[in-house]
Amino acid sequence: MSKTAFMPSVAVSTQTHTSQADNGPFYAVRVGHKPGIYTSYNAALHASENYPCSQPKKFDTRAKAEDYMEESFTCAPEHWTSVLLIDDDTEAYTWLAYTDGACENNGGHRAKGGIGVYFGELHPCNYSGPLVGEVQTNQRAELSAILKALEIIDKRGENLNWQIRSDSQYAVNCCSQWLEGWKKNGFKTGKGKEVENQDLILAIDEYLQKPRTRIGTRITFKHIPGHAGENEEVDALAKQGITESIWKP
Repeated sequence: MSKTAFMPSVAVSTQTHTSQADNGPFYAVRVGHKPGIYTSYNAALHASENYPCSQPKKFDTRAKAEDYMEESFTCAPEHWTSVLLIDDDTEAYTWLAYTDGACENNGGHRAKGGIGVYFGELHPCNYSGPLVGEVQTNQRAELSAILKALEIIDKRGENLNWQIRSDSQYAVNCCSQWLEGWKKNGFKTGKGKEVENQDLILAIDEYLQKPRTRIGTRITFKHIPGHAGENEEVDALAKQGITESIWKP
């Protein structure tokens, strides 16, 4: 038996994107397109776009900003939570990430997609952004959301067990049932046709290979029913992503 719990999160790896001057103010971005310490608030705000719960934090000295960047969120609880399963027998933790994709006019001439990733209430790793690429379909949005979740998990760099939950049976099957067979047969369907969305599936596979080199890290996938009380938050993030602009450095 497992039970769901809520706990503080942990920090992602970071880089400093400012000069070494010590004159403040400094703005720390823990989670974003480019985590780091900035001297410009606008630059820091831009770095955290598409992460609605990740806000730059202001410090008067670089040292304080650096200390903040290095803090483990599990040791310094703030106002967000993470969702995890706790095994009643082993007390092992599995951390949860919810993903979703949305697409208006799916597959049509004016189709536009969005993706969402949800780690917990007010969690700074939560993501809402547009589907990137010329082909805009719901399936690509669902796979892209999983890919973004894996990217964020990889940047966090922790030795944790993760379960990615999606209401797309197609996306879950791609990652957990069909992938290994496709790799062996050159990505052919049962009818001998090319598997669609290979670029995203191969990119997902690259991330799936990484955790196997880390002790104690495992990633699994689970299909969940849509609009059944478990994925409303990530659904909203995906729909919001449709309206977002593609982030540019």
